[in-house]
Amino acid sequence: MIEQGEFREDLYYRLNGAQLRLPALRERADKLYVIRQVFNDVVNERGGHHSPRLRADAISALLAYAWPGNIRQLKMRWRLPWPPRKVTKLPFTICPNSA
Repeated sequence: MIEQGEFREDLYYRLNGAQLRLPALRERADKLYVIRQVFNDVVNERGGHHSPRLRADAISALLAYAWPGNIRQLKMRWRLPWPPRKVTKLPFTICPNSA
């Protein structure tokens, strides 16, 4: 890219020395906020007309789970088949077992 003039050489070497660490979800101090935000984002992507809530035991299970990945893994978990419209609270079984 540098040889084709598509990227500045000086910027390449500056960025090459930068390190960006993205912690796994299990390591984040703001895990509760992230879980709620991702859940709300997925609900809104699906139309958002009906806003289900996470029960306290579901939130506890999600917080206790040692997520091996990042926010992308959590988003994919939410994209499982959606519950019927009459459901207003989701059971904790939407989260994989933490054992």
